[in-house]
Amino acid sequence: MNIKINGQTENLNHPSLTVSELLHVKNVEMPDMVSVELNGSILERDAFSSTAVKEGDEVEFLYFMGGGTNYTRCYPTQKIQGEVNKAEIKNIWLRILKKKKP
Repeated sequence: MNIKINGQTENLNHPSLTVSELLHVKNVEMPDMVSVELNGSILERDAFSSTAVKEGDEVEFLYFMGGGTNYTRCYPTQKIQGEVNKAEIKNIWLRILKKKKP
C-alpha cells in the first residue's frame, strides 16, 4: 500500500491498516499524545482503531507543543533539542482537549 506520511510517500508491506495499527507499525513515540490528520481532517482519538488507512491516503502525525499562547506542529520524525518532559506534554494536551469540548 502506498500512502503519504508527513509529506513523504511510503510503500508499506500491509494490504490494510487502521490508524492505530499504522502508529504501531511506524513506531510513533508517545502515540497517546499524537493527533492524526487523515486526508486533511483531524481524527477523533476514539476513531483511530476503526478508521482504515487506504491506498493513496495522506496522513500527518502531529504533536502540539506549547510555547506562550501559540501552538506549533511538531512532527514525531523531527528531533527536538533538549529533554522532552512527557508529563508536561500530557498536561498541555489535556488543557487543549478541555478547551475543545462544548
